[in-house]
Amino acid sequence: MNISYIDNIKFVELIVSNLGKTYDEDIDVKLMVPKGCLLKHNNLLYPEENIIEEIQEIELDELLFKIEESDSVDAYSYFQIIPSNIERVNINPPLTYTTKPSYEDQKYNYKNSLDHIFIYKDFTNSEFDILRFGIEYLKHNSSMAFPSILMFENVPQTVEYEITSKHIPDVVKGKIHLKID
Repeated sequence: MNISYIDNIKFVELIVSNLGKTYDEDIDVKLMVPKGCLLKHNNLLYPEENIIEEIQEIELDELLFKIEESDSVDAYSYFQIIPSNIERVNINPPLTYTTKPSYEDQKYNYKNSLDHIFIYKDFTNSEFDILRFGIEYLKHNSSMAFPSILMFENVPQTVEYEITSKHIPDVVKGKIHLKID
């Protein structure tokens, strides 16, 4: 993986807060990012063959891309349950079979790991890249992190959002103003 490539990516951590007087549930969050700004996880370069196995063993992807829980922000906890790194069937002649996963298998597992972290439903229209995700339950006066950090190739000045939920009849709309030094 090219270090200068990574240096040009800007990372943003976002949270959802319930400032109301009661819990809420079935919360849907929609972000609208101006086209050409967002770097989607499936456009990341794969780690090189000599380090991909180690990256997966130490779960570096989780350290880099998940938002850590703190005393005031809960970690996102509604990830899909996926089988852990199931090896693809390797149909090789018996004499050439190896127990070490191939680079293609390691890339496949790495992609699955990223898919587990970046669980956003992804849409595009003429103006925006749109990300959607859900939160099943959020206590009042509490905050929850987004499922992952957001990555930008070009940081937009604003990102629009819409939030709907079971107990708030109106769609909550707004803009997040980003300033990255």
